[in-house]
Amino acid sequence: MASPKYKRLWGGFTLVEMLVTMGIILTLAGIMLPAINGARNCARGTLCQNNLKQVGLGFTDFCFDHKDRYMPSIATIGGRDERWGWQPPNMMTSSHEDTLYPLRRNKRSLSAYIRNDYIENVRFLYCPNTPEMNPYLKEMWKAGDDWDNPETEGRHLDPFFGTYNFYQNYTGYLGAYRTFKGPTRLADRNRQSKIVAGDYFGYGFDGAENCFVSCEKFYSNSGILKRIPNTSDFWYHLNNDDGTIQLSSIKIKLNYVLTDGSIHTYGAGQSIAMQVSKSADGTDPYMRYSENENNQGAPLYGYLFLPEGLGR
Repeated sequence: MASPKYKRLWGGFTLVEMLVTMGIILTLAGIMLPAINGARNCARGTLCQNNLKQVGLGFTDFCFDHKDRYMPSIATIGGRDERWGWQPPNMMTSSHEDTLYPLRRNKRSLSAYIRNDYIENVRFLYCPNTPEMNPYLKEMWKAGDDWDNPETEGRHLDPFFGTYNFYQNYTGYLGAYRTFKGPTRLADRNRQSKIVAGDYFGYGFDGAENCFVSCEKFYSNSGILKRIPNTSDFWYHLNNDDGTIQLSSIKIKLNYVLTDGSIHTYGAGQSIAMQVSKSADGTDPYMRYSENENNQGAPLYGYLFLPEGLGR
């Protein structure tokens, strides 16, 4: 009598088959993951451009209701004399009130100008590629001129910095006594730049003296710079050890919007440097004076980078 033969249950997998299947899945995942990441980055880039488009439209609507004029720059509020104490143009709420020209009744927050009638949702003024949003962003936007950071003791005029630069009515120093003049009116003028807002991209600011910093992620060697409570986190890229600024080696894609509402992109190699000015005419930049010889005479607020050709 022949011994019975045991039949294999075809509903299961052998160890070899399982390993082969897992290998195929991992190979496909390795092939598809870069494409997925690329699609995700592309979607975020599109969202960023859409946000800037909304900023441009909101600012244009403001101009239509205010005799073709843009609102004052929040970063230029706070001086008591001709040394204005200006700040970088990504300031959304100032730590000062306009004591130099109180009759103008300039507001200390961007929100107080545009939240109710032009841009209600603050997410349009926030770069989606930023590592992490400030937890107080919505609260700051809703509070307007009454913003008081809950992490500070007592009642203060707390500042708040965003992830976009806002160039309306802003003046900066370009070097060799050249100045940047942001748009003051919606109508084209030869003596003013046409850039309204754009991604933050700078070098050498507080806490990042030897770093490039942006709301957009650098293509290589990106780290996260924690900036809470006064702003959101940023991406940083370490510069060369010798401290020389070489924009051509920085790989990053940046966005900006013009007065006509059009959206454009540029790279680090297509930018020019601007410094924060401490005078109304933009000819006197803030400079650092310290015991460290490497920092002696360096810009106190570092450099901001504008698209080439728009630094009028």
